This record gives sequence, structure tokens and C-alpha cells, in this order.
Amino acid sequence: MTTKTSTKTSTKTSTKVELIIVAERLFAQEGIETVSMQRISKEAGQRNKSALQYHFKNKNGLLEAILKYRMTPINQSRLVLLKELHKSGLTNDVRSLIGAVVYPFAEHLKHQSEHTESYYIRFLSRLQNSTTYSSIIHKHEQPWMEGLALCTGYLLAALSNYPESVRHHRNEFMSNTLVHSMANYEARLSQNHQNSLDSINHFTHNLTDYLFGGLTQKSSSEKLELTTSHYSLSA
Repeated sequence: MTTKTSTKTSTKTSTKVELIIVAERLFAQEGIETVSMQRISKEAGQRNKSALQYHFKNKNGLLEAILKYRMTPINQSRLVLLKELHKSGLTNDVRSLIGAVVYPFAEHLKHQSEHTESYYIRFLSRLQNSTTYSSIIHKHEQPWMEGLALCTGYLLAALSNYPESVRHHRNEFMSNTLVHSMANYEARLSQNHQNSLDSINHFTHNLTDYLFGGLTQKSSSEKLELTTSHYSLSA
């Protein structure tokens, strides 16, 4: 009885993961709204047309399952980094906190490039741009988002000398720049197979420096008023 139950559970798990991986790839390549549940089921070779509904209920459930599948190990890495920062008294150090956001994504790319092609960051970029489903990303109460939520809180506190609106805008800019930049790099890794450790490390450190500069740049006291009168169009 135990053996049969174990085999049945293993089969269910492998089917669910297979659907997640296929869906992640299709969403990354073609967009969240574009790809239907039927298309995913067919691409995964599922004869059982109700498999997706059984495992995920709907597209929202599938998107959350992809996030959970990928973000759980990324979140664990981030929590380890935050623990080290806490021990070192660096939870108010902006560059270290940015590193805690960026490096776990880089570790994902390193791991995936050694085993199989990665689509997750491109999926995340698509999801972030989705007008229908982007709110799923911002569910910080999910356990696999704990590390990111902590990083965000620490960063906003470390930037407390800036106006609140500036801090929140810059945090949003950082998130967008991080995801889309890493998605582009992930695509280049796929195309050019330039997956050496040095290449990924160089990109990661350079991106971290760039984000640090953007977050900590002195806030301008000037209010820029851009109107069409400032520009002239030449034929």
C-alpha cells in the first residue's frame, strides 16, 4: 500500500512540475495573456484536458504556482543573506541590501545555465508588464516573498532621509530595472551560451552598482516643467 501511494504521489508531483515548467517557458516566450491553458496542456503532452484545472484551478493559480516553485529557493537564499547582514549590522547598508535582492536571482541563472535553459526571469518580466495579472507579484504576504518584503522594508528605512514619495518611486524603479535587465541577460545567455561564471558575476556586480547609484542619487530640489514649447521639431 505504501509503495502504491508513494508512486501515485510522485506521479502527481512530476505532472504538476512539468506543467509549471512548460507554462513558464510559453509565458516567457509569448506573453501571459497570449498563452491559453489549453495550449499549455497540449504543449505538455497532457491527454487529460482537466489536469491544469485539477492542479491549479485557473491561470491565476498557475501563475502563483510558478512563482512559488521558483521563488521558494530564491527566497531561502535571500533569507540567508539577510541573516548574515543582520549579524554584521548591515541591514541599513543600501548596497548590501541591493545585493541581497540581486544575488539570489544571479544564483538562479548560474544554476539554470549549468543544467538547462532558464526562462523564469523572462517570465517574471512578462508578468510584471501584464495589465491583468501583475498584481500577483505584489502579494508580499506569501511565504516565498518574505525575503523580498524584508529587503524592501530595510531599504525604505535606510533611505529615510529622502521624501517618502521619492523612496517608493525609486524602489519601484529598482524593481523594474532589475527584472527587465536580468530578463534581457537571461535571453542573451540562451542565445549566445555565454554562461561562464565570470560573465554572470560581472553582470551582477555591474547591475548592483547601477541600482545603488539610482537609489542613492541626491534628490533634485528643482521641479522640472517640460512643455512642448521647450522643443522644436525639424522637418
